[in-house]
Amino acid sequence: MIVVDNCIISSLSKIKCLELLKYYNDIRTSDGVVQEAFKSEIDIIIKPLSEALTKWIKVVHLDLPQEIPLIQEKHPYLSFVDCELILLCKENDAVLFSDDSHLMEVAESEFGIETYDLCDIILSLKNGGKLNQEQIDRMIVDLRKKDHYKFSNDDLSLLNAQIS
Repeated sequence: MIVVDNCIISSLSKIKCLELLKYYNDIRTSDGVVQEAFKSEIDIIIKPLSEALTKWIKVVHLDLPQEIPLIQEKHPYLSFVDCELILLCKENDAVLFSDDSHLMEVAESEFGIETYDLCDIILSLKNGGKLNQEQIDRMIVDLRKKDHYKFSNDDLSLLNAQIS
């Protein structure tokens, strides 16, 4: 199972690529992520997410939401939704897709949760033959224009490298 954060949903939606997540099995998200997306009132995010929620993204509810304050006490910079995602991954032995570096660091180091950022997602799709270099180049440009997303130089080198 894969649990997806709003930052990934938002970025992919803005470039009309949310459906790329369908290449992964069992995509889930939390109530909080859905609420964040809808609160944004950004139609280019809400529309594809709404459609995905009716077809292939499932919303998972926490079994132990009372653990959220314990995580927040230890990590006050994590939001309620961040903690919700950590607990969903922990409860379901899931992988976390996020671009939130603080969230990913805590998820990995304290909870042993495997994480993927947007670069990792794109690379795995490239290595799996689901994206070619031309599509990736277009995504990089579109992310910069439509989401003000900027990959690090290291990430750009990885994204532009030939598949071995």
